[in-house]
Amino acid sequence: ITSKPQRARSDVIDLCRKKNTRFVTIRQHSSPYADHVKFQDSEEARIQTFSGWTGIRATRAREFAEAGFIYIGPEDRVQCVFCGGVLRKWKNKDLPLAEHHKYFPDCSFAVESLAAKMPPMPRHSKYKSEPSRLSSFYDWDPDWLPKPAELAKAGFFYAGWDDRVRCFFCNGALCHWEPHDDPWAEHARWFPKCPYVRQSKGQAFINGVLSNRTLTRMLQDKTDHKIVTKRHATQSESDRVMSQMVSPVARAVLSMGVPKKLVKMALKKKLTENGEGFTSTGALLEAVCNINRELETESEMVTRDINNDDGTGIPSSRRRTNHNLWLAEENRLLKEQKQCKVCLDEDACMTFIPCGHLMCCSSCAPSLKVCPICRAKIK
Repeated sequence: ITSKPQRARSDVIDLCRKKNTRFVTIRQHSSPYADHVKFQDSEEARIQTFSGWTGIRATRAREFAEAGFIYIGPEDRVQCVFCGGVLRKWKNKDLPLAEHHKYFPDCSFAVESLAAKMPPMPRHSKYKSEPSRLSSFYDWDPDWLPKPAELAKAGFFYAGWDDRVRCFFCNGALCHWEPHDDPWAEHARWFPKCPYVRQSKGQAFINGVLSNRTLTRMLQDKTDHKIVTKRHATQSESDRVMSQMVSPVARAVLSMGVPKKLVKMALKKKLTENGEGFTSTGALLEAVCNINRELETESEMVTRDINNDDGTGIPSSRRRTNHNLWLAEENRLLKEQKQCKVCLDEDACMTFIPCGHLMCCSSCAPSLKVCPICRAKIK
C-alpha cells in the first residue's frame, strides 16, 4: 500500500468526523484493498476482512459480507465493493443490507439482494384463503372433474370460462382437465416455481412430479408441443374478453338486463372472427340475438332427438341435460328482457337518451320523463 492513498483516506476520515455524517464515498484507490474484484466474487473473502474489527461476532460479519461490505476501518467503517459506498456508526439493531440500500439506493447489488430476500406476494390476494377460492366455483359444472374442493385446495380459483382455473399465487392457468388429473401434480408439473406449491408440498414433491419419465418425455418431445399448448391455458383470450366486458358498449347492454353469459359469447365470437370488439350497442345486441337464435335452434334439435329416442327419453349424459336446461333458462330470460317493462306486452324498442337504456315500447315511452333504471332525465 502506497503512502499517497493512505493520506487521501485519512483526509476523508477527518472530513467525515468533522461533519459527523453517517456515510461518505471513498475513492477506489483510497481503500486498503487495491483489488475489489476478488471480493465481488467471493463472500468468504469479504468475511475474512472483518478479522480486523475487534469484538465483532461471526454472524454479524457474515451479515455485512452478504450485504456486499468489507471492513476497511478504523473503528466500524465498512465499504461496499460494488458501489464504493462507505458506512460507519453502526448500531446493533441496524440491518446491513437495509442500511446499504437506504444510503446507496443506486447500488445494483443492494437492490438485487434486497429484492431476492423479500417474500413473494400472491397475484390474486382476494383468493388467498381456500374458502374464497372454493366460492368461485359456484357455476362449475357438477359433472366436471376434478371437484372444486380439490382444485381450491391446490390453490386454484375458477376463471369463469369453460373448465379454466387459475392459481391465486403464481397466476398460472390450466384447462382441459381430465378425470384422472391430480390438481397438485398438475400445478407442480406446469408451474414448478410457484411459491404456493413449494410451501405446501415441498420441493421433493415437485421433483418427484418432474422426474416422472412419461411426463418428462412428453414435455421434452417437440412433436408433443401441441399437448403443452393445449394444456397450458393462454391468458390473452380470456383477458381480452374480460377487458371487453367492462367496455362502455358491454356495460350498456348488461344494464338492459341481457344475460352476462350471452354477452360473453358474443364478445368471444367477435374477437375470434376479426380480433376487435363491438363499437356500438346495437351491433352487440344484434350479435346477442343471433346467438340466442342459434341456441334456440340447437335446443329444439336436442328436444326432437330426445322425443325420438328409443323409449328411454334420457340424454346420453347428465352434462348434456344440464346444458339443455341452461339453454332453456337463458332463452326464457332473454325473452323477458325484450319485453316492455311498463306494459309487459310489446317488445322494448325505445332507447333513452343520453343514458342509452332500452326498456320500454313506443307506446309507453312518451309517458316517461326519467329513465326508470338510472333516474336520468330523458331528452
